[in-house]
Amino acid sequence: MKLTTIKDLIAAPEDGKKGADAVSYYMIPEFSQVHVDANGKPNVTSFYVSAYKMTNGKVETCRNRVVCTLITKMGNGNFEDKAPVQINVSAIMNNVSVTMVHIDLYDEAGSNIVAVLDIPFTYDGEKGDKGDKGDKGDKGDKGDTGDKGDDGKDGSSATIKDTALGHYVNHADFAGDLSSLADGIYLVDENVAADKVAKGIVTGLLVNVGDGYIMAETGDLWVATQTKWKNVGQIKGDKGDKGDTGDKGDKGEKGDKGDKGDTGEQGIAGPFCYYAGVWQSSVEYVCSKTMLPYVYNDGLLYYQKANGTSKGDVPSSTSTVWNILTKEDIVYARIVMADFGKLASAIFSGSFMFSQYGKLNGTEVNANSTNKDTAYASFDAKNPKDSTKFVPNLFIDFLSGLFHCTNAEIEGTIKAVAGKIAGFTISGNGLVNEGFNNDAYVIFRNDSRKSFAGIGGNVMPAATGARAVARFENEDESDYWGLGYNIAALLSAKGAHPSDYGGNIALDIEGGCTRGLALKTQVIGLEETTSKTDLSTWIGQLKRGVQAVWISTLYYYKEYSGGVVKSTSEKHRDRYVTMPDTYDYDEGHILFIKRGSHDKGTVRLKAGTSHWSELQDGKWVSKTGTQYFSCDNDIESVSKDIQSEGDAMTFIYFPNLTCTIDNVKYHGCWMQWKNPRQW
Repeated sequence: MKLTTIKDLIAAPEDGKKGADAVSYYMIPEFSQVHVDANGKPNVTSFYVSAYKMTNGKVETCRNRVVCTLITKMGNGNFEDKAPVQINVSAIMNNVSVTMVHIDLYDEAGSNIVAVLDIPFTYDGEKGDKGDKGDKGDKGDKGDTGDKGDDGKDGSSATIKDTALGHYVNHADFAGDLSSLADGIYLVDENVAADKVAKGIVTGLLVNVGDGYIMAETGDLWVATQTKWKNVGQIKGDKGDKGDTGDKGDKGEKGDKGDKGDTGEQGIAGPFCYYAGVWQSSVEYVCSKTMLPYVYNDGLLYYQKANGTSKGDVPSSTSTVWNILTKEDIVYARIVMADFGKLASAIFSGSFMFSQYGKLNGTEVNANSTNKDTAYASFDAKNPKDSTKFVPNLFIDFLSGLFHCTNAEIEGTIKAVAGKIAGFTISGNGLVNEGFNNDAYVIFRNDSRKSFAGIGGNVMPAATGARAVARFENEDESDYWGLGYNIAALLSAKGAHPSDYGGNIALDIEGGCTRGLALKTQVIGLEETTSKTDLSTWIGQLKRGVQAVWISTLYYYKEYSGGVVKSTSEKHRDRYVTMPDTYDYDEGHILFIKRGSHDKGTVRLKAGTSHWSELQDGKWVSKTGTQYFSCDNDIESVSKDIQSEGDAMTFIYFPNLTCTIDNVKYHGCWMQWKNPRQW
């Protein structure tokens, strides 16, 4: 069912006198559709269609002229009456098959249509014999429209009275809830007098047919009919003129049912409606199944009534070629179903929604383009990204789910299982460079901190001519966190248990060499003091990250006078240095240690704490013990004195070696590699 009003607001006269009140018309049928079963029996034999006129919120029934058109397969026929009109279904179906009843409501003068209503008739077909399986038949054209139906009987006037709080079908339900209801007006269907005047209860008062109440909670309008209260929905604003029905073709013969074919390419349903500018007598305007132009002439917009070519036919209210296209300030509808639509700059056609802006044959179409209202008609749904036609800035194919746009800002979650990002393709749980033949890369860079991290086909500057697949730089000079150091790359391998061919490998070099290799160093000694008392033995432990250590017993005593150094003398103190604590993953840790020259006293290395895991009853159990040294000719000890000045040696850690000294077992060995020196 469609319900429209086309009565416009009547503007005030130019001399400033007060204009007429705003008026709208609408019709309400008791049945919006007639269904006929396979035996030819309709679901209703007769029903009424009432007409209403609303002036500034006041609703009254009207008895205006009504023309009903019966649309049948044999042709059309009509009859005239006054509202309310009775549709006698049994009578109009006596000799013909009605497909629709079209009703036109005229104004008081009987010259202008102010509202229209279509009531379709639907039929169940008879079940036929099962046909042979064959080729797929062609789709038949749409059948002809049926004849017009009879008019109904008159109605009575009504006015919107007030706001109601609820509706009941009978007194019993109303009385049962009465004690819990809030004070106000309630509508009850039951209690109809012999004179057929509705007596729905409104706080105990009687009402007349056509009286209306607005339901407070929903905003719906409820109107008293001859038998009950009827919900006619929310009051709507005026609607535009009814568009002409497109040409209908002859119904094709039904083909035999064939095998299911492949899905065809998506096409655009319905004609493209576009603005063709100011009407010109020299221009040919073509209306077809795919194109529907509309033009401007003498203050109004017009569109062609039927398919064909028009040239020189002046658009007017009496034209047989053109229809007036009305423009409403506000349109409200519960349901809108259309093959084509344009909302602002968004076009809706078939399964697509797309922008009217984009590129036509590679040329940009924007808000300032002269063809902005026509370019989108060249959009090809079969190939929406065809650059030789119109490619919109945004389109969505609701059939396939394809979304395409030239720019996007998305806030929220994005989940993608396929697609392309720059030179990468989404594959499984990761990103791969598409085709494995490009230099796709990812770079993280902070110039204010002089930091750079990149991996990819090549992350070196083009000016260098070099190629690197990974590049990490940290040259921050600010010491922002006060740590005193920068780290460019941190590698860690833990969790495995050391063995001859296993363990934790943080960096595996299968070929090539290292260039610019450097070790973290530490100097122990050469400190300064102003204390006349000799300093005691220095005791400390090496940090895990240190790899080259220079140890001297030498320190300096400085005597000051008046803030100026008066004298400096050399002194010595013993140095007891503990090796760093170790774990399974410290396998192969290297320490270069050298004693300074011109030393006196003792430089003693002491074993640190070792941590390892042992397999017990099928489970790995953490253990803690003490390391040991293996020096010279496999002499095992828990300490090692570097006796000679300038002596140097290298220690490499073996986590799986053990020894027993004085019945005590030690775990984790610092193996000595002795270096030659100048004696």
